[in-house]
Amino acid sequence: MIRNIRPLPLSLLLAMVTLFVAPAATAGLHQAARSNDSAAIERSLAAGADIDAFDNRGHTALILAAYYRSTDALIALLDAGADPTPSAPMTGTALMAAAVQGDNRALEALLTHPAVDVNERNRQGQTSLMFAAVFGRIEAARMLLDHGADPSAVDYQGRTAMSLAAQQGHAELLRLLQAVATETVSADY
Repeated sequence: MIRNIRPLPLSLLLAMVTLFVAPAATAGLHQAARSNDSAAIERSLAAGADIDAFDNRGHTALILAAYYRSTDALIALLDAGADPTPSAPMTGTALMAAAVQGDNRALEALLTHPAVDVNERNRQGQTSLMFAAVFGRIEAARMLLDHGADPSAVDYQGRTAMSLAAQQGHAELLRLLQAVATETVSADY
């Protein structure tokens, strides 16, 4: 028979639970973000998931929600306090992901968040407006411009949103960017 077994202190038990439950809850949170499951997001957060944790590819749940067009999940994450500013090493921010996807509801939710910088750059110096230009997302570009996106921003390879739209053959988007550039130049004089 085993004797002299003392119960573990509550703080140690809680730490052990956090070690084993939180990572599983966080993985569940990332899956819920991808699958647009707001109820699973709530359950994962209640189970101790870290709302701003990165997955093995450097994405937060919010970035995943934006890339997978899981707009309800994205809004639930923002409402729960997710930080919209982290940038994934290879892809960028949630705002950039929403611009790539042309998800106007996600863009609106992100653009109205006080911590979001519409001109944030990724590691290549690209902005959300540049992503909208590459993928021909006209409405996304309009929304970004309406919220102060800089159409003259230049990435580290010397490209602008206008040059990227032209390179990709997005004529309507190119006309929009040219019109904004003309307005900006006229306003300066």
